[in-house]
Amino acid sequence: MSSIITAGNATNGLAISADNTGALEFKTGASVGTTALTLSTSQLATFSGNIQTAGLNTYIYPLIPSTATTVTSNTALNYLNLPSWAKRVSIQLNTVTMSAGSSFAIQLITGASTIVTAGYASAASGVITGGATVTAGPSSRYQVSIGTTNTIFTGVIRLQNISDAIWILDSTLSNNSTFVFNAAGTCDAVAAVTGVRITTLAGTATFSSGSINILYE
Repeated sequence: MSSIITAGNATNGLAISADNTGALEFKTGASVGTTALTLSTSQLATFSGNIQTAGLNTYIYPLIPSTATTVTSNTALNYLNLPSWAKRVSIQLNTVTMSAGSSFAIQLITGASTIVTAGYASAASGVITGGATVTAGPSSRYQVSIGTTNTIFTGVIRLQNISDAIWILDSTLSNNSTFVFNAAGTCDAVAAVTGVRITTLAGTATFSSGSINILYE
């Protein structure tokens, strides 16, 4: 057991304990507390949560994976409970297919489950041998691909918080054979973003196979 400093709770008050191992733990919370910072004997600092040093403008956040979801027959997949400190979300697609040729789309979520349906500006391109096509997306969602029949989507869609409730998107997807899709866009969600919705351009085509996961940091 390492030396422990516990503070900020009514049960223990402020306490310092030592067992002569040379390591040091800082704990916060009720009862025996939860370790927030550990200093090892070799002077390595390990934080259990995010690091936010406003005075130095230094922000370090952990990379948190969700659980990969096997796609079933639904028109959308919502990832909720995005932490308030998250500044980047990566949506990972592995051989995801749809019931009909359609474009992938992303929407932001605020509050408990409010879908943001306005304020988007995006464009997507589909590149094949010999040419490319560019399509402007609607104001109701980010467009991240151009619909083609029986496309298998694999790649990563990235969302980054640039300021306040403004999130920018960039994306690279492929259909594992002939198409490469690139996209970029922005949206002012007005309120704090608490989740993302993975859907299609019209919102009517259903996913049929593959898996989707997200990472946030």
